[in-house]
Amino acid sequence: MGRQEAILEETPAHATFVELRLARDRTAEGIAELAMRHGWILGLGMPLLRRLGLVPEQLEVFASMMAEDISVPATQEDLIVRVQGDSPGHVFHQLRLLDQVLAPGDAVVREVPCFTFVDREHARDISGYEDGTENPTGPRAEATAYAQDGSSVMAVQLWEHDMGAFDAMSGGEQNDCIGRDRESNEEFEDAPLSAHVKRTAQESFDPEAFMLRRSMPWVEGRKTGLYFCCFAADCYPFRVQMRRMAGLEDHVRDGVFRFSTPQTGAYYWCPPTDEEGRPRW
Repeated sequence: MGRQEAILEETPAHATFVELRLARDRTAEGIAELAMRHGWILGLGMPLLRRLGLVPEQLEVFASMMAEDISVPATQEDLIVRVQGDSPGHVFHQLRLLDQVLAPGDAVVREVPCFTFVDREHARDISGYEDGTENPTGPRAEATAYAQDGSSVMAVQLWEHDMGAFDAMSGGEQNDCIGRDRESNEEFEDAPLSAHVKRTAQESFDPEAFMLRRSMPWVEGRKTGLYFCCFAADCYPFRVQMRRMAGLEDHVRDGVFRFSTPQTGAYYWCPPTDEEGRPRW
């Protein structure tokens, strides 16, 4: 029983996340086989899965959240493909291959070019803070990212940073938002309760809420932010972490909201593969 191995691979130097709305009569088989052949990551959304008569038990409907002045939107589409490469040019030619298998009526709803900031070993958000520090590794990463059948649930959000608001904070205030020192990445034991590391401490949930993060920064003109992406066996880890970040449990808002706002939100089911590497659903 196979799985999409690209989920476990190191975050690429460059990638583009493409969210698609397919024609009503489409099954996505051509796109899926192309994605597997090139090692891309492929995820099917609830609208498409319902049309196919297949709703995996570990997949939920992405629910929007409202808490005081915080809005976490739901923007679910049919399909997501992450195309990756060593350079923007390589990614461009991969996207041309994807275009060739799109059918009339298919629509690219969102296309977000991303990159690794600083270096791939210590990938950082555009704010300079290291991302995914607490990612599980080795066998634990596999157990976290995949269900027993080799499938995975992918949660994505496009976060837009207000860099003016970020720059207006002192270095200490910026560190308090995250709960780590930006330069050393050292976690502060006395960080405020609103610090991101405390809001999302994976071992603090019951049951624990571990997930494998593969987020990447994006830039469009003077706009910037983080395309959040994580993988888990089901939706639970992301859902409970996002609820706590929004303050739905204790009315304490994650410090990240001081300078960043989620613009999108969706879950996708990444199907397992057969013995020949083709997606199986």
